[in-house]
Amino acid sequence: MIMTASVASAVAGEFGSWAQTHIPVMAIDLFLLLGFYWLALRSQSFWPIWATGFHLISVTSHLAIFFSEGVQQMLYYGFGAFWSLPVMLAMVIGTALDRARAPVES
Repeated sequence: MIMTASVASAVAGEFGSWAQTHIPVMAIDLFLLLGFYWLALRSQSFWPIWATGFHLISVTSHLAIFFSEGVQQMLYYGFGAFWSLPVMLAMVIGTALDRARAPVES
């Protein structure tokens, strides 16, 4: 899901402007949020919940820009991109912890 959204966002980023809400990227982020939410509901692990929460903050940045004026382009772009790092950390750390707790098969 993350790889698909990353490629789609890179392509969609070429269309539109970061001076106002970037609708194509916002739509991709909303679909990714739904995917994380679906995964969090079905997973036995906690990391999908954390990833969903962090990505929800990123989606909220799109909505904040939609309702505000005069926001610098790099601030908008940076705020949305920043929250992808905690999502990835939650996934990597959570997966590592899940593997460490998994029973060893003989």
